[in-house]
Amino acid sequence: TIVSFREKMDNLKNSISIIDEACKEALKSKGLVKIFEYILMFGNFINSGTNRGRTPGFKLDALKKLSDFKT
Repeated sequence: TIVSFREKMDNLKNSISIIDEACKEALKSKGLVKIFEYILMFGNFINSGTNRGRTPGFKLDALKKLSDFKT
């Protein structure tokens, strides 16, 4: 069981390393930043004239709601 625990830990470390590298690449991505800027502009446009207009940011779970918009 000790060997299997160590194997699991090594696999977990590898997975965490892959996720860490992916996050670093996403943070460096100028295209991803531009997409988020457009999403924020879209949300502020939709919410203009309300208390939610001119918001400086959004939560990532709000991205799930984008599929609700058809036009």
